[in-house]
This record gives sequence, structure tokens and C-alpha cells, in this order.
Amino acid sequence: MLQEPRFRHQIREEIVLDQKPAFGPVGLLKHAQWQRITLLHAPHSPEVVGQTIAALASQRQREPFDVYFDLIVENGSAAIAIFDYIDESNIRLLLQHPAVMICSDGEVLATYGFLNDPPPYSPCSYGEFPGVLERYVRVDPVLSLPEAIRKMTSFPAQRLGLLDRGRLLPGMWADVVVFDLERLHDRATNLYPHTYPFENYPHQYPQGIDYVFVNGVLVVADEQHSGALPGQVLRHAA
Repeated sequence: MLQEPRFRHQIREEIVLDQKPAFGPVGLLKHAQWQRITLLHAPHSPEVVGQTIAALASQRQREPFDVYFDLIVENGSAAIAIFDYIDESNIRLLLQHPAVMICSDGEVLATYGFLNDPPPYSPCSYGEFPGVLERYVRVDPVLSLPEAIRKMTSFPAQRLGLLDRGRLLPGMWADVVVFDLERLHDRATNLYPHTYPFENYPHQYPQGIDYVFVNGVLVVADEQHSGALPGQVLRHAA
């Protein structure tokens, strides 16, 4: 459909002229914020990786919408971009709201093996929680350390009915992360500000995490995986 001008025009009109508020990524298209859409993966157009739609439109001397549609035609569902659609000031406000928890929409990934095939492109998989603790607790605090940890652990566990997890108490499952806040550093966020090239982005584990225990079993020590696999599928409590 995107190869036919009349369908392109129809889709563009539906996005731009719709009077309803546009959710995140679509909002960037609706309001022509093309400088905030950066290509992370395009197997049939590798030269575009690391560039914004705005920059590509200038290079190709084409309308940004057409560049956007062209990339979808060229790469199909394999095309991946990051949509920088939440303003920093809004992130800070959201983090402080009492009903807000901290999560990640990234997949479980690794820098090796089948979890790296095809190569992942989500910093959320490597540095989401260390990044929050580094940026919003230590460097430019909007949360206290206990507040941030609660929003990552006991609060979501309780909300999901996992009442035997998320707190350090007798009788609870021993899921424990031992870290040094002063050394904690998210190395998977070098997209902001935009930096090139992206070859290693964002395949970098965080610094400052010394030990990880899952169900009481040591899994990570000194940045090395022990080989233990004690995790289990968690079910919502009746």
C-alpha cells in the first residue's frame, strides 16, 4: 500500500488531521518532530542507521513522511527506530507521582548466543534500572534511593499479587541485587546526545553491580555469570 501515492496520502492525512491526541510515537509524526526519530536498524538501508528522519529528508531532498514510508517499504518490519517522545521534564514529574512504578519494555537479551540473534537494539534491556538510579537518584535526584527501589521492586510485586517477592524479609524469596550507588553507571545510553557510530550501542552491561541472587542462588558475581539458572515463571496469586 505504501508504494501507491494515494494510499500514502490517505495514511498521512489520517495521522495529521485526526483530532484525537496521538500516542507517543505517532505524536512525533503528527506534529512533524522528525528530528526526534532516530534509525537504529535497517538491514536493507544500513547507511541510515544513526540518523534522524529529519536529516535523511534533508539529504534526500524529500518530504519527511515520504522518507519514513520509503524506509518501511525498503526494510519492512525489520526497521527499528527510537522515538524520543517523552520530554525530560515530564519524565521527572511522572517518576515522582505516587502511583507510578518503574519498569522496562525491553526484552531479555545478552551480548552472546541466541539472545543476541538478531542483534538487539534496546537500551532498555541493558540499562533501564541502573540508568534510573544513576540519573534520578544520584546525579540529579528527584527520588530518594528507598523510593526508587520500592518503585522497582515491592510496589510492582504487590500490584501484581506476587506477595512473597520484592522485599528483604524472612520468608520472602531471596531476589537480591548488591550494587554500589556511587559506581553505578548505565553504559547503554549513548544515544543521548546522538553519537556515532552505533556498532556497540547498546550492547553494554552496566557498571557497579557486584552480585545478583535469584531465588537465593548466586547468579552474577563481579560482572560474571555463574551459569546458574534458578529463575522460574511467576504466577499471579489467587
